[in-house]
Amino acid sequence: MARPAPRTAPARADDRPKSKGGIGTFIGILIAGAVGTVVFVYLSGIFPYVGRESGRLEGPAAAAHYQAGFVPSETLGLKTFYYLSGQTVFVEYDAAIAAGALRLTVMREGMPESLREHVVTASGRGLFVVPIASSGLYTIGVAPVPSPEDAALPRLAYTVHWGAR
Repeated sequence: MARPAPRTAPARADDRPKSKGGIGTFIGILIAGAVGTVVFVYLSGIFPYVGRESGRLEGPAAAAHYQAGFVPSETLGLKTFYYLSGQTVFVEYDAAIAAGALRLTVMREGMPESLREHVVTASGRGLFVVPIASSGLYTIGVAPVPSPEDAALPRLAYTVHWGAR
């Protein structure tokens, strides 16, 4: 007569094989994929923008806001970014200027002598282009300023996009 197989106790939860992964791995893969997609789209030139800002400084509150150093605006993206030698940084703008001006700047971090600026004094759309001579961190500046001609406090609305080609 054959012996019956020995009975084994049911597996306990901590004896089961551990799964490799889980929600943490899934989220990590999702984030890595998103970052990879953004880098690919930027480097391929499909979407060369890295930042956007829009603001409005008008009406009776304009003087108080400006003198307090506060410009109501919405900024999305990176104002400081690593650009490579040979790239061209561009700043596209659309401004409606009643008084004052809009100052656009591009400067390599820690190198004030690298400052390039463009002052927009009239309403309209335009493009400010700066070739990058050496790789490094560059900062884009957008600031309403008094008009160089009449020193009037700025009253304007603007939208600015920047990136590199």
